[in-house]
Parts: sequence; C-alpha cells; structure tokens
Amino acid sequence: MMIDADGRIAEVTIFWRPLPSAVEMQGHLTPLVGMQPWELRTKGE
Repeated sequence: MMIDADGRIAEVTIFWRPLPSAVEMQGHLTPLVGMQPWELRTKGE
C-alpha cells in the first residue's frame, strides 16, 4: 500500500486468483476508479 503526501491511500496491490475472476472484478470497479477495463485474452484469440 502506498500513502500520498496527505496521508491518504494512493495505491493498493491485491493478489486475486484465478485471473478470469480478477478481470471480472476489475470490470466492476473501473467506473468507480476511472480506469480502463482489462481485457482477458487467451492464446486462441
């Protein structure tokens, strides 16, 4: 976890398995944090 100059949380690292589940959860959070959704790609794509 990283704290900014004001003492607020600036960054959090979360380890989530399996990857498809993490991609799905990140897609739910993107509107809240203002980032682009991840796209899960497999070797077949």
